[in-house]
Amino acid sequence: MSWGGDAGIPSTLYLRYQPPRPPPAEPYTVWREAKFYAALAAVLGAPPISVEAGKMAILEAVRASTLPFAEAIRYFVRCVALESQLAASASGGLAGRTFPPLEEAWNR
Repeated sequence: MSWGGDAGIPSTLYLRYQPPRPPPAEPYTVWREAKFYAALAAVLGAPPISVEAGKMAILEAVRASTLPFAEAIRYFVRCVALESQLAASASGGLAGRTFPPLEEAWNR
């Protein structure tokens, strides 16, 4: 269970209860989720109740034209970059692969 919020204090508060897991479990879960909450708060102006609710709020804001589409894309690109960074050790040779900028690939 996770909660994001400001609790009326100057720094952002992120709470998570995570029961102990056996050693092979992913060690970055709490760190990664806190990064997603921070990114969502930066886009939405306040931390959402959950990561999923934050993503839906971004999509609703784009649909309502209160958030530029480019800003939503920037958020989701950051998500992909973070996930790629965390998955690099499991990706082997694919981890170092690069792609042309999106604009170049799109205009082909």
